[in-house]
Amino acid sequence: AAAAAAAGVVGFADLASPPAPHPDTFRRLRHVLETYTDVTRPVRPDAAVLVAARDDGYVDMASVKAMQAHWPGSELRLVSGGHVSAFLLHQDTFRAAIGDSLMRLAQQPAGTIQRLHEQQTCF
Repeated sequence: AAAAAAAGVVGFADLASPPAPHPDTFRRLRHVLETYTDVTRPVRPDAAVLVAARDDGYVDMASVKAMQAHWPGSELRLVSGGHVSAFLLHQDTFRAAIGDSLMRLAQQPAGTIQRLHEQQTCF
């Protein structure tokens, strides 16, 4: 067993008790997940264009609709297919959604001028 361990061979018994993770591992994982999976309400939810696959096996339609409801003014576009096939077969739809969202960001949101006027007259 010692010779096998020295040669880098892992035995079945070694797999039963994996080494403890580095103390920093969970902190780093939490940081990555919080940074890259944050789906809180964006500053401009009215500019968001969500694209979802009708037959997605990973992201169910209830979750998609809940996100759209959580982001007031967002638009939902549905494409045929599953999680991967929708992306592969409808890339034009995804590109159009990105372009449309960026165009919306470049425009003033509805009511901005009125809100600015109201803020100025309050002083």
